[in-house]
Amino acid sequence: MKKPSKTAVTPRRHRAYAGEKLADIAARYRPHNMSQQTAMRALVMANPRAFRHGTTVRRSVTLYIPTEAQWHAYAQRAAATRQAAPAPAPRKPAVQHSVAPAAPKAQAPAVAPPPPPPSPAAG
Repeated sequence: MKKPSKTAVTPRRHRAYAGEKLADIAARYRPHNMSQQTAMRALVMANPRAFRHGTTVRRSVTLYIPTEAQWHAYAQRAAATRQAAPAPAPRKPAVQHSVAPAAPKAQAPAVAPPPPPPSPAAG
């Protein structure tokens, strides 16, 4: 009688290079029954330090590629994290300041200067 062998699935690794996109990596390794968007979130969750700003792959980084069961576990964690995150606060509408044309400076009325005082008469 033969014992069923325990097949150990070895974790895979992927060496990411500059210019490689998260979507391309997720599409290459994702399980067939998982959407690409979900796979992208799971891959980011599995490799949190490998990405900048969510989807930008850091240069010359080795990514951990999960097994199929792990893909689903990471995807569930990503979904739970996403639902638990507070919704972004609504943005205040931009206030548009209208600039009115500058009012003309008030000019002093044109008045003749006062006459000089009378000079003493020479006499």
